[in-house]
Amino acid sequence: LTISNIAAVPSGIGLDISGQHFTKKSDSKKLLSQIAECKKKIKIFEDEKRTFIGSESLLREYKSDLEDLEILKKQILKEFPSINEAQINEVKSMLDQQEQSIDSLKEEIKTHEDDIDKLHQLIEDKTQQIEDGINKRENIQYEMGIYGRYSDLISSIEKIEESMKIMVNPAPKIKELEELIREEKVHHKDLQRQYGEAVAQVPDIKQKKIR
Repeated sequence: LTISNIAAVPSGIGLDISGQHFTKKSDSKKLLSQIAECKKKIKIFEDEKRTFIGSESLLREYKSDLEDLEILKKQILKEFPSINEAQINEVKSMLDQQEQSIDSLKEEIKTHEDDIDKLHQLIEDKTQQIEDGINKRENIQYEMGIYGRYSDLISSIEKIEESMKIMVNPAPKIKELEELIREEKVHHKDLQRQYGEAVAQVPDIKQKKIR
């Protein structure tokens, strides 16, 4: 770019920003960034410049606003004559602390609310687990009832089958039972004898006939 070309394009606006005339891409990106930053600053300065155009009317507005503020300041000082900047800063500090305390309490409440939500969810999960457990227990009890009845049937069948086997040739079983009967009769007779002897030793007891 020649000096005449630069003069024809004020403030860098409208410059060739394609970066095609640079040999290194990194140099191109760096300059393009600087150009964009420069354009941003120019816009800020131009906006501020427009603020001061017609400054006389703006100055009158500022002066009027300042007078109103001074009147409010005097009214406050009249009601609170001992007020000073230190007190204002102290109150501001107290207000900031209170705001922080409120924010902290809000965060604490939110944490507790999250905990409550988690507890509610946990209660719902455990309640569902209890209901599932009850249903499972009832199913198991039902199955156990079936298995119990089935087991009783098997036992009855086995007993009947055993009885049927005996009935085919009952002689050995009859002989076994007769032997058991004889043994029990002997035992019974011996018990009667022992009881009679015990009664005979106590004369005050009325003897009863034992069959």
